Amino acid sequence: MRVTIFFLFILVFIPVFLAAQDQPSFNPAEPFHKYSRQMDAYYEQVGKKAPGYKQWKRLQWYQETRLDANGKVPAMANLKQQAIEQISMRTQQLRTTQNDLFMASWNFLGPTAVTSSDDGIGRVNRITFHPTIANTFFVAAAGGGLWKTTNAGSNWTCLTDGLPNINTSGMALNYNNTNIMYLLTGDADASSSGAMGCCQFGQYSSGVLKTYDGGNTWSTTGLINTISNPWVGYNIKMHPTNPDILFVTSSSGIYRTVNGGATWSVVLNAFTYDLEFKPGNPSVVYASGRQDIFRSTDGGVNWASVYTLPGSMNGRTELAVTALDANYLYAVCGPAGNNSFRGLVRSTDGGDNFTVRTNIPNILGRDQFGLDADDQSSYDLTITVAPANKENIVVGGIYLWQSVNGGNTFSRIPPSSSYHADIHDIKYHPLAPHLLYHCSDGGVYLLNTLTAMWSDLNTGLQVTQYYKISTAQTNNHQLTGGTQDNGTHKMNLISPVYNRILGGDGMDNGISPSNSNFIYGSLQNGVFFKSINNGSSFFNILDDNDHDNENLSPAWVTPLALHPTDNNTVFIGTAPVIKLYEEAGVRLITKLALSGRSVLTVAPSNADKIYAASRITVSENSVIYKTWRSDNGGVSATEILSTYSSTPITGLAVNPDNANEIFACFGGFDADNKVLKSNDGGANWTDYTGSLPNVPVNCIVYYDTNGSPDDAIYIGTDIGVFYRDNSLGDWIPYNMGLPVVEVTDLEIQYSSGVLRAGTYGRGIWQTPLFSTTCTPSYVFSANSHNPSTPYFYQAGTSITSTAQLSGAGANVQYRAGGRVILQPGFYASTLTDAKFSATVGSCLSGGVPPGYLLPTYNGLKGNLVQ
Repeated sequence: MRVTIFFLFILVFIPVFLAAQDQPSFNPAEPFHKYSRQMDAYYEQVGKKAPGYKQWKRLQWYQETRLDANGKVPAMANLKQQAIEQISMRTQQLRTTQNDLFMASWNFLGPTAVTSSDDGIGRVNRITFHPTIANTFFVAAAGGGLWKTTNAGSNWTCLTDGLPNINTSGMALNYNNTNIMYLLTGDADASSSGAMGCCQFGQYSSGVLKTYDGGNTWSTTGLINTISNPWVGYNIKMHPTNPDILFVTSSSGIYRTVNGGATWSVVLNAFTYDLEFKPGNPSVVYASGRQDIFRSTDGGVNWASVYTLPGSMNGRTELAVTALDANYLYAVCGPAGNNSFRGLVRSTDGGDNFTVRTNIPNILGRDQFGLDADDQSSYDLTITVAPANKENIVVGGIYLWQSVNGGNTFSRIPPSSSYHADIHDIKYHPLAPHLLYHCSDGGVYLLNTLTAMWSDLNTGLQVTQYYKISTAQTNNHQLTGGTQDNGTHKMNLISPVYNRILGGDGMDNGISPSNSNFIYGSLQNGVFFKSINNGSSFFNILDDNDHDNENLSPAWVTPLALHPTDNNTVFIGTAPVIKLYEEAGVRLITKLALSGRSVLTVAPSNADKIYAASRITVSENSVIYKTWRSDNGGVSATEILSTYSSTPITGLAVNPDNANEIFACFGGFDADNKVLKSNDGGANWTDYTGSLPNVPVNCIVYYDTNGSPDDAIYIGTDIGVFYRDNSLGDWIPYNMGLPVVEVTDLEIQYSSGVLRAGTYGRGIWQTPLFSTTCTPSYVFSANSHNPSTPYFYQAGTSITSTAQLSGAGANVQYRAGGRVILQPGFYASTLTDAKFSATVGSCLSGGVPPGYLLPTYNGLKGNLVQ
């Protein structure tokens, strides 16, 4: 049975006409929304299954809440670094002026492992190997920074927790001094997606960083990105015999340094993806562009095109060389078409001549036989040659394909349960050539070519990108989260393993406040599912057919709000908002008089009080965000707030005891109006921005303290978490132990007294809620303290621990009023730079003992020094 009830709703139609063959180009001097409208119109013409749609919608979602006061894309890393320095000074000031202030103590909740067919945990872009130690290598994550393993992937350490930009596209390691490393920032694979790689913006590179101490601190080099000439970088390559010479391939050309990064020059003014040195003769260098393969014969100073790539369409091309024959050069070229791709070409004479080996079947698509037209080559494309056979090559696109005859024919390497799709990098281990590694949307995977056995190396790799998370109130161990690339996760904190309960890109989700067996999850563009058995199975409650039949407009991340008392009723933030009731196969959809594509919330104390917000296009260059309130369950609505693109509304929090008291938070790099408060349902607003730094605020949650203190609020920003209440009168940084990362969602678990944060690149974290009193006691087990993360715990009575502290950079301090008990099994080692101290004494005002805040941000490894 299905009943549809129609209430007045808001529908905005914007007539935009764009020929399907036209490809919009981004101009940073113009407002982002002008380009955004053109891109949306383009995909209306070519369809959502066209190449790059998914990557474009991700970038649109990300960028539209991170614009400057003029609605343009800013130099985000610079602004975030300024904010980091500002709150570091604020923290130091609070330690000396604020009595009885107790800082956060964040610890990582996960995932460190995911139970799914491919064990995918998060997107990794590149891999780099230590020149002499086989078990040591590095991976560059899309949104999670640079990671190092010293035991072949069994454990990982993050080297970039304090950086303002932890989007990474590669690194280069000085083979004469491995404490010196270079890091290419930005997420080029995501940024160059869209129609034939037309929209290279988004996760800009902020340049190349350099470390002299193995990643403890980083410094800028002479290659710094500017917003007037923004670019994305694909690869950074070091000269094989002179480590002071490096190259970066980018959307604005090839950059070259001959003095270890002090200065750089553009040596080829053309969009370039990949670069390879001729084996045995590094004076010869090859580079790939959209239309040409280039060659330099003087060490990369001068370049010339030696081959025009086949086909009339521009696309990404990746290169591979082999030491078995220095004259061999392979190139795999996208994009793809019906049953074919642009081509696999080869030179056997050092680039003088090239031949197309094959362009069939479509090895860049999804079909196991290559008989489709799918293509993501601007997003994921890579190639390598086997160390023992110059005719044996492996190509990565959506899946892995292998040729044993120099690219003449290909067969697919089945993914089955072996690896995650969408391959960004493939490399054979230079010290163990039978081991083939690849980086994908799921993480890092290894194929032992001698045994044909696959394994994933993702355990402990904390790089999951969460859009939204939820926590159960009736089960303090249960939480869910929607991730980019890796579906929707469910975790029971009794076990360290997360389970993937829905596939695709996981979006907003919810757990019933009164019964944790009721779980809701969603996919991109407003497709929703429901489980009544704690996530063991799901059934669809809203899909594309419903959108068409009901004339609903969903967003990429469509908001979900649960009914406060009815497990079977939810509100979904389409335009218009719908109230959806489902029980035992009976579904009723009611359209409401609000539009909620940006934000949607229902007052916990009154389900008839609904607040919602949507982006509304005003002109070609600008949009506004309108917010409405309904007092009668959505029958009618009143507009209560309107803001421009520089301050997009990103969250609403309602006082659980007063449905008319609301807080609103805003994105954008505009210093004004980060947080507003209304006591009368939005009729009047008071600015609560206070001392907040100028970074986007992404989420907000109201902590129900029964008025003591009143108006206790947490917000998640692009650089961490902040807290305020009326007794404090202003915001305090609440970040101790939390990496510098975009916090996209916050949830409070009341019975445990903890705050949980979903981040876009570093998984889920947890901290005790703000308090001015000491926790009576703590008990810690062997794995309570994560390596590379500082912790300070103080208890009024006792701390008991069997923790094992051996990770590089671990910094743990205990302080208890009565006793600290280190039981058998406790272990602390300084051999890996771990630090530990224990003190018997009363709780400290100021929160942390002197010396705990290291010169780095939050005491974390990998900060940016000036």
